[in-house]
Amino acid sequence: MSIPYRSPVLKLFLLAAVLHVLQHLGFVLAEVCKARPLYLPIRNVSTSVGSEMTLGIALSIGTPPQHVALHPSLMINSTFVPRYISSDTGCYNVSSQPRTPCIARYGGGFHSADSSTWTTNPNNVHIGSASYDRRFTEFSNWTAGYDTLRLEDVSNLEIKAMPLVVPKNEFGPFSNSPLGLAESSVFTSALEASSIIPSRSWGLGPSGLCLGCIDNSAINGTFISQPVGKSTEKNCALPMNIVNVAYQPSNGGAEVKISTGTFTACVEPGAQSLILPQSIINAYVHASGADLSSSSYSYFSKFYLGKSKPDGVLVFTIAGELKVSVTLSPSNDSYYWYLPFGVGGWGNYEIGTFVLGAPFIEKIYLKYDDAARTYSIAGANTGSTSQDIQAIGCQVPPDATLSGTSGFSIGAIVGTAVGGVLGATLMTLIGCWFWWRKQRSRLGSRQVPPVAAISYPPQLVGNELHEANGSSSYVRLNQELPA
Repeated sequence: MSIPYRSPVLKLFLLAAVLHVLQHLGFVLAEVCKARPLYLPIRNVSTSVGSEMTLGIALSIGTPPQHVALHPSLMINSTFVPRYISSDTGCYNVSSQPRTPCIARYGGGFHSADSSTWTTNPNNVHIGSASYDRRFTEFSNWTAGYDTLRLEDVSNLEIKAMPLVVPKNEFGPFSNSPLGLAESSVFTSALEASSIIPSRSWGLGPSGLCLGCIDNSAINGTFISQPVGKSTEKNCALPMNIVNVAYQPSNGGAEVKISTGTFTACVEPGAQSLILPQSIINAYVHASGADLSSSSYSYFSKFYLGKSKPDGVLVFTIAGELKVSVTLSPSNDSYYWYLPFGVGGWGNYEIGTFVLGAPFIEKIYLKYDDAARTYSIAGANTGSTSQDIQAIGCQVPPDATLSGTSGFSIGAIVGTAVGGVLGATLMTLIGCWFWWRKQRSRLGSRQVPPVAAISYPPQLVGNELHEANGSSSYVRLNQELPA
């Protein structure tokens, strides 16, 4: 017998079978990434011969290349590069002044006049407006331009005409050279537009920035998420509610609560300090026995050397769900211990804005999902020595690797597609066979009275083949049977 292929029931069955198979294959329901995810390590970088090492992402700008180490930041969307200026001899000529503040604090610098590929943007289109930079009012006298940017840890991958911001006469309010990663990031937008990364989403852990992806091996626990723009107070991109702060002495003594209520702090990878309510600092001093100097500084605090060492662990409870333990490791000179407790301002947000900077960032993993427009935070697996890269919002073919160039292996994409089609076809054929068996069984069980069979030859009329018994069933010539 023949199977009625135009049956609505069969069509629904076939569609369900195909969708079922493709869902299990995980291929069609997620878009194939248009480019490889890109992993940029955060490491100690020497930006010139004999220079001091600085922690950041190794990049070079201009022609010939000028080397810098930029650090991810949520303070801005632009890529900020300090300028070498003649009034600051320590930063203008790095080769003769290897141990300079601009090397140690800013990760190098850039002199646009020394680059043959620099182009000034007279309209400053990617600065000076809230849509691009959270701290836009401070950029009014800075210069916007374009130059070649190279990712030195990714086979020197080049991005032509990367938008950059260079201050005219000062280094600005930042304690390093920030690579802006806020939700309107110029950097990620340029990479996505050039099909170098699959999306503007990213994951950031203590050891690296994953563009278009997260590193599952660096994550410990589940994410706490919140939508972009939840709070715009004082230009904070990622505000989190801190419901408790406790102090754990280094000698293993009992944990002591040092906070009295909930407060909101900006989670900021570009800041170098912890900016906390003064009541918490005072409670820490009392619990630890350390002796805080009366001096206050924007990004650090001094403790007298002759008293207890200001160390131990601060345990932050975030939104009532996530606990983050921050180890205090003070440095010292002949007179003072130094801890990254600041009052805000330079290198952070405005004075009075609480910030969870570098010591806290070392213990967490951050994620930005551009499609969902959410920021997320989880604990970091600081002991990880491998990578488990997962793309955000798209499907990576099985044999794609992070080799440092964009695009996928055509064989990987074709192989995945062919596998999906073959699997769907196989399931469809199996489903048709079972349906046919069922229909055959039903027909065989019916009691049909015998009828004398009379055969007549078919007659060709025009383009139609008519059965001589007057049946209305026919097929059109020169066309394929419907599948």
